[in-house]
Amino acid sequence: MLCRALVKSLVITVVVDDRVCYGCSTLAVHGLSIHVNADGHHLLLDVGPRFDVLRLNAEKLGLDLKRVKAVVLSHGHYDHVDALPQLLELADPVVVAHPRALKQQYIVSSEGLRYVGPSRHVLDAVKRARILLSREPVEIAPRIWFLGEIPRRYPWSAPWRSYVVEEGEAKVHMFEDDSGIAVHVEGYGVVVIAGCSHSGVHNIVHRAAQVVGERVRMFVGGPHLIGYDPRLYEDVARTLRDLGLETVVACHCIEFEALKRLSEVLDVRYGCCGAVIEIGGDGRVEFRCAC
Repeated sequence: MLCRALVKSLVITVVVDDRVCYGCSTLAVHGLSIHVNADGHHLLLDVGPRFDVLRLNAEKLGLDLKRVKAVVLSHGHYDHVDALPQLLELADPVVVAHPRALKQQYIVSSEGLRYVGPSRHVLDAVKRARILLSREPVEIAPRIWFLGEIPRRYPWSAPWRSYVVEEGEAKVHMFEDDSGIAVHVEGYGVVVIAGCSHSGVHNIVHRAAQVVGERVRMFVGGPHLIGYDPRLYEDVARTLRDLGLETVVACHCIEFEALKRLSEVLDVRYGCCGAVIEIGGDGRVEFRCAC
């Protein structure tokens, strides 16, 4: 039976992102990896597309990848999962994901059909890994939840056609695998960490509040507000505010217009590589750069 005590200290560090914080000697690459230290429990949400970048950036930021006990895959796109094989060899973490995350995936782009799923190396490596696949929410550590499949409380779809291959058949991919984690911090409340929010950032926040039983105060990660009508950004911003969200730390996949609309109603921070968010048990929040 899991201890019901709340997390007393949470430190979130952006390890891989498309941009680096000013003055930081880390490397930028298209993708995302976020390190979470919750009372000494070390996990990664996503691992980015290249292990050499993940390892170098972790070293620069003072993080020991060998201490990572779990990797949560927010979804199955290569830029979030392809560094996994080498990390499994280094640290042997438990891999937590939705069952559809580790399938072949394609999108239809202006250049035609493009493969965006896990590499063959990832698909081979996970066969030998300790893995937990779940469509349902799972408490993977005390007061840390994998959110599982996200219900579409607010209608949402990706701005392109996507497909997933299952049992040799291509099916329309509605990003059922897109998820995140929620952490309940003593003295502060609920923090959600997500990878790309293909399922809708407002849907993820709504689901996290249902799972934890308390409103979400902070969202960290990729909101995937890019390629949509700007009027939609206003709707998302208002919905997040109405759900009780206060702060968005935006990483990876968001365009300027969306940042502008969100910042009109929320406290918006930019989560580039090297960014650190530290929340203490007294509810104190500190934003800084680790470099």
